[in-house]
Order: sequence, then C-alpha cells, then structure tokens
Amino acid sequence: MTKEYIGFRGADISNILNFEKDFPGTKIIKLEQNYRCTGNILKVANAVIKHNENKYEKKLWTENGEGTLPYIFCGKDEYSEAEFLIENINRLKREEYFKYSDFAILYRMNSQSRAIEDKLRIENIPYKIIGGLKFYERKEIKDAIAYLRLISNQSDNFALERIINEPKRGIGKTSIDNIKNIAIQNNISMYEVIRNASNFIPRIAENTRQFVETIEELKATECAISELIMKVLNKTGYIQALKDENSIEAETRIQNIEEFVTVANEFEKESAENTLEEFLNGIALASDTDNLENSDDVVTLMTLHSAKGLEYPAIFLVGIEEGIFPGYQSMDNPEDIEEERRLFYVGVTRAKQFLFLTFAKRRTIFGSTSYNPPSRFLKEIPNEILDGYDKAMEEKDKNEEFENSNIEWKYKNHYNKADSSNVITYNINQVKDLTSNTPNKFGRTAESFLASIQAKKTTNIDLSKFKVGQKIYHKKFGQGVISKLEPEEDDIKVDIDFEKAGHKRLMAKFAGLEILE
Repeated sequence: MTKEYIGFRGADISNILNFEKDFPGTKIIKLEQNYRCTGNILKVANAVIKHNENKYEKKLWTENGEGTLPYIFCGKDEYSEAEFLIENINRLKREEYFKYSDFAILYRMNSQSRAIEDKLRIENIPYKIIGGLKFYERKEIKDAIAYLRLISNQSDNFALERIINEPKRGIGKTSIDNIKNIAIQNNISMYEVIRNASNFIPRIAENTRQFVETIEELKATECAISELIMKVLNKTGYIQALKDENSIEAETRIQNIEEFVTVANEFEKESAENTLEEFLNGIALASDTDNLENSDDVVTLMTLHSAKGLEYPAIFLVGIEEGIFPGYQSMDNPEDIEEERRLFYVGVTRAKQFLFLTFAKRRTIFGSTSYNPPSRFLKEIPNEILDGYDKAMEEKDKNEEFENSNIEWKYKNHYNKADSSNVITYNINQVKDLTSNTPNKFGRTAESFLASIQAKKTTNIDLSKFKVGQKIYHKKFGQGVISKLEPEEDDIKVDIDFEKAGHKRLMAKFAGLEILE
C-alpha cells in the first residue's frame, strides 16, 4: 500500500500530478512566464526545485532582466545573521531609496524571530509579524512572565488573574470575580485571598491549594532564572497540559517556551546583577517596545508558510541550515523533503529584485546551542549564481566543528527511472551539542539544556585586557564604550554605554565582549 502524502494545510500534490489520469483528454497549459522576479532569482528557484521528483516539468522565465545575483551569507550566530539583515536594509534604503515596507524576512519557524526582533528593537527599526505574534505578545510567553511576576511579587493582581486558571484548575470567571471583590473589600491582594481561601471562599479552597503551595515553594527556591522558568512550567502542569493537547499549535507553544529559556540563559550570562526583578524589568521594556508601531512603513517578518502569494522588492530567507530548513522531522522521508523544497521555492520566488540567503555556524534556539551545516538546498544552487559564495564558505570552514563529525542522510532519487534504487547521499555534519558529542535534535528538552549551562560558560578569558574607555562589541547590543570596571570574585562587572542599547552592566567572562581598539 503506497503512502498518501498530505502537505501543508492538508494539500495533496497528487491531485495536480494525477489530474491528467483522472480526466483523460485534458489539455495542460503551463504558465511559465514570471512577472515578479528577476532572471537571477528565477535561476536559483529553478536550480533547487528541479531536484524534486514529484512535479510537473516546467521552467519559469521572465522578461524582467537578469538583475543582481542573489547573495549568500554565513553568520557566526543568529545575532550576526540579524546584523547582516539590518546592514542591508539600511544600505538598500540609502542606495535604492527603499522603504521599510519593501523588506520581508522569512524563516521556517516562528521561534526564529526572537533574535531578529531583539536586533530590530535595538536599532529602532519598526517591524510587524504576519501570521503570528511578536515574541513577547505570544500567550505562552505572557503566561510564563506572569508566573515569574507573581513569584517576585505576590501583590501583583494582574499576574495572578492571568495564570490562576492556566492550566485549568476549575477556577472560572465567577470565582475570579469573587476573589477580586473580596480583595478590594479587605484591602488585601488576590493572592492573600486564595492563600486563605478556606476562610474567604471555601468552595475553591481545594482547587487553589496546590497552586498556592507551588508558588510558595518556587518563591523559596534559589536557582538560575532559566531553571526557575522550567520549574515553574513543570510544577504548575503548564508544559504537561500542552503535551496532553497533542497538537501542532501546542508543539509550537512548547518551542516558544524553550526559546524563552534561551532569553533567560542569555540574561544570566550577561547580567551582573542576575536577579529576577532585573530580568522582569528587561522583559517589560522589550514588551513595551513591541507595542510601538507608528505607521505602515515597517519591515515584515513571517514564516515561509505565511508568505505564499505575497511579494516584496527585497527578501531575506534566513536559517537555511540542516535541522532547521529542512527540519529534523523531514530528514527520513523523501516526500517531506520535497515539501520542504517546495517551501524553499516559495520563499525564493517572493523576491522581486533582491534576494538574500543566510545561514549561521552556531545557533541557539529552543534553549539549545548547536552547530549547523548549511542546508542541502543551498548545495543544490550553482555557485556561480550566488554572490558572496566563496566568502560564506570560507567563513563556514573557519569552524572546526564542521570538520570533526559527519553523518549521511540518504533518500531515494527516482530521476533515473531505470534504476529506482539510485541514492543521493548528503555528507553533512551532525548537529552537536556544545558540551557533548551526542547528537542533538532541536526537540531537546530544556531540562537537559539546563543541566549543561554551567559547563557552557566561558572561563578562559584574560580579564586584564579590559580597560575603562575601550570600545567593545557585543553580539546583541552592538558597539559601546566601557565606563566602569568592578571586580566580582573571579570575574569583573563591566559597565558599558552602548550606542543603541544604552547602559548595561555585564559579567566579563560570560558576555562575549570583543575589544575593538
């Protein structure tokens, strides 16, 4: 029995491929002229999609002219990648008189937007997300923050009201309204009401008892914030409720929560104070910035699935790495790979004039840092039609992680009809955890990530090299000047005035500071 392959949103490509068989005598008219893209962009699209077996043979062409060559870029990490986007947005605004609304950034997964959003906020570049929410506006992130706010301050009624029934605890709107009214009448917090529910509202006492006990336990816990987040979401049953839901949306929410752990881990490595209050204050600033949208002239961010049918003068297609695009779940299935390739084709053909393809040597996503080989889709594009190819590969090869470990992903290639056993072999590097030689899927739990946080911290830093007045560079905050140094046990607190991000106090060993002069 052959497998029936169902694609995005239930689409079944066999409906098209079998159309002539199902309706004998049908005349096929191929619409091969493209009115959107330049010739060089179409060359990239055609070069990749030809590797799909299940397709109608056709080749797009255009009268728009060849245009500039699509550009390929290899970043050190996701922040270096985001910085490249911003540099080229500013360049094309200056040289081509583009508006922000002429740019779109496309990625495979919603969670990839977080680092890009960080950089756009720091650079004061307005943006919007199509088909999704900005990172700090997502429900699961707001819920996680509300739990942390309540642990930090039990008088935070707004935080309690948000999560007292998340996940479901049998505390409905009527009960919450009663709690609120009793709190007002007695001039106490809502938390104080539920902590003494047996006196105020006996019928909800059992439903709130475990919630209160969990908050009290977490309040007394001394641990890193990243660890606290996972304790909160596990002990409250939040993660389990999402797992029990067993849906694509729930899986995406779990991925976003794991990305929130990455936010906390970055904070721990950088912040000199490292307190829950400071972490929440930083989150509040980011959330406030998320709500600022003054006009329609904004950069657009979206997943590739949301991009179908749209077009922009300049497209950035980011995160083109094995394990991300195509994703790990597609690796063992040729039909899945072909669907991913069709999605890549969609992303490329959204670009009218300029196309940028980017990948990173190291990416921290879902609470896990990994080294990622370039996607097979990039290898299917002839070098001569990609500007920056040699530079990107030279940058990629600087990383010894790409040389130490290889695995082979194989899938059948039926172009050769005489020999259906023909196999394409992709020799690509296995994604590895920074602290282990074991394979690491991005589905890795945040608990295993937390266990290795201490081992990941950089300690072989010459602290004597830092001086007041030095210009430095930070991957997230950009350029700045050191204004103060303060010894702290075996480390140094470094006060830095950043050009765009303002004043920050970071720990020298963990901040990854690069001295510019």
